[in-house]
Amino acid sequence: MIRYVEREKLDVKKYDTCIEQSLNHKIYGYSWYLDNVADNWGVLIYDDYQYVMPLPWRKKYGIHYVYPPEWTQQLGVFSSNKIDETLVDKFLKSIPRKFKKITANFNFGNFHSKFEIKSNFLLQLNKSHDSIVQGYSKLRKRHLKKTLEHSIQLTISDNCSDLIEIFMSQKKETIHIIPSSYKKLENLISYSIKNKNIKIIKAIDASNKLLGGAIFIIENRKIYYLFSTVNKKGQDLFVMTQIINSMVNQYSDTDYILDFEGSMVPGIAQFFKSFGAVEETYFSLKKYVVF
Repeated sequence: MIRYVEREKLDVKKYDTCIEQSLNHKIYGYSWYLDNVADNWGVLIYDDYQYVMPLPWRKKYGIHYVYPPEWTQQLGVFSSNKIDETLVDKFLKSIPRKFKKITANFNFGNFHSKFEIKSNFLLQLNKSHDSIVQGYSKLRKRHLKKTLEHSIQLTISDNCSDLIEIFMSQKKETIHIIPSSYKKLENLISYSIKNKNIKIIKAIDASNKLLGGAIFIIENRKIYYLFSTVNKKGQDLFVMTQIINSMVNQYSDTDYILDFEGSMVPGIAQFFKSFGAVEETYFSLKKYVVF
């Protein structure tokens, strides 16, 4: 039996245990993650938390709808048991009728014939740094060599406000992200700093000027490439190549995986592939519900 439970009535321990032990584990499903990024959320639960499907939701003009929160790539059904298309379909049909619109991204273990396929990219770090770099594309190796020739210092920080300012100034003409989304990113980062599972890496030039940086959240042997930005000079000096390579170097020869979080933008996807990353497919649903 599948039932719907709002966040405040959730057995958080059972829910998070299901996420942690799931075969298709992703950080986005944890209660603490959704508490920081979602406006509201509830969960579809099968029996005694054997399968769970978080549903982030909003309400506008009196209409409830399911939506994909910013900074959250893959949700859907999670379990330590097998998940097939029939089960995914049962969860879809169990979504409460009060939600009149559904837009959702489902994780890599949630195949359904009606879903749109999207691409994520993963890099296994279980080899030496030299071996992993051999898997970089020729262009990526060339850019890495160029950026290492400049006096660029990489520093670890516990603040991201200056990076967000760069991102907003660089992307405001092409990408619309509402201010509350940046606030949620800051909340997520603050929580992760307290839990010591985050790295904020900044690139500084010889004049002590910020060129850009990236934010990685580390959990359950995965390094999530959550956010990055560079200014024009940082882009010209390929500092993001240096930042990512520094993470590859630090975690090489381990069983960690660098999760680039993918992109449907060809140029960004090609950038991720150029590090030797392999494609992981996940799924998307956009459905208007009319009763």
